[in-house]
Amino acid sequence: MVLQGVVESKETKGYMIDLGIKDKTKAFVKFEKGTDVSEEKVVGDLVHVIVKSKTSKVIRCSLLALNKQDTDNAEHLQQVKTDLAQVTPHTLKPGFLVSAKVQKLYSNGVEVTFLGGMTGTIFADHLAKSNASKYKMGEKIQALVIS
Repeated sequence: MVLQGVVESKETKGYMIDLGIKDKTKAFVKFEKGTDVSEEKVVGDLVHVIVKSKTSKVIRCSLLALNKQDTDNAEHLQQVKTDLAQVTPHTLKPGFLVSAKVQKLYSNGVEVTFLGGMTGTIFADHLAKSNASKYKMGEKIQALVIS
């Protein structure tokens, strides 16, 4: 399962992640040496994690990096694909970073599709390029869900 959370603190052996769950359940991500995923995180960083195991109030996780090529991530890749396929508009949360494809161009923004058919509108003031007309139909972009 893929969860989103915020780095709450840096501990001796890893990070505590606040998942925003009402019963105060936290996630723990052990430091991963020798990988680009273990780059320094600071309190407040938004992260996506893969659940590995759960105890009473702590969920052991690893940081999600789909471009990571080690075997630890490879064994969870199929589960990640399954979890992402089950994302609905009701489970999509602000802060999720998605890969989107430009479908329509408007004078004040662009319409995109993402996660297998969901659509969204990105207004011009939120676009990386200063003018919506600089985008091309079918262009792939990264989008951040804000509502």
